[in-house]
Amino acid sequence: SLNPDAAAVIQGTTPQDDGHILAMVGGRDFFGSDDDAKFNLASGPGRQAGSSMKPIGLAAALQIGIPITRFYPADSPIEIDIPPICGPVWKVRGGTEGDRTLADSTKWSRNTVFAQLMVDITPPRFVEMAEQLGIGEGRLQPVCAAILGTENTNMVELSTVYPTFARDGVRVGAGLERRDRSGEAVEDVVRAAHERRAAGVGLGADERLVVRHGVDRLVAAGDLLRREQLTQHDCG
Repeated sequence: SLNPDAAAVIQGTTPQDDGHILAMVGGRDFFGSDDDAKFNLASGPGRQAGSSMKPIGLAAALQIGIPITRFYPADSPIEIDIPPICGPVWKVRGGTEGDRTLADSTKWSRNTVFAQLMVDITPPRFVEMAEQLGIGEGRLQPVCAAILGTENTNMVELSTVYPTFARDGVRVGAGLERRDRSGEAVEDVVRAAHERRAAGVGLGADERLVVRHGVDRLVAAGDLLRREQLTQHDCG
């Protein structure tokens, strides 16, 4: 069935179209009768990104030397009472029994583990990593819940973040091809993309490989979730 709130951005990663937005879907029906029918869900203010933000936390953790093999208690719910970092008592749900590694918790998107990870990396470091990867400057507030995706981001930003992982830490800002009324391109998309190319994120080669591996496992687990129709409780 169609999701009325669906949004998607496809960004090129080949030398011919690197960073170029190849397709953008901002909603189901631009001419629909809903009040927000003409609101582009793929760009602009955006919405809460949910667990899509967790790999950013993983990258920040690896940057400061936290290994993907580190264990955290994964029980649910948990309460985090560390006011200097997370403010008032923070109650988090979405985990499983016992201790789990960051690798396992990335694959199964365990909220309780990533909440504890945020305490270790701290919100300002998380925001700094997010901006290095492609989230707009000043878009995220440095709050603990940001690692669980409570802050607004859009699909254009996320379509920049994830290819940055794939490019081993080199970010290319997303770009739209501009054409005149006759359909002729008025911008050299490839040249413009390379002008938007940013220096690599501050991760070593091994760390970048680990992040990519973690994201690959997360995607594979998502495929399994759809095939087996597991519940959110099963996966945290």
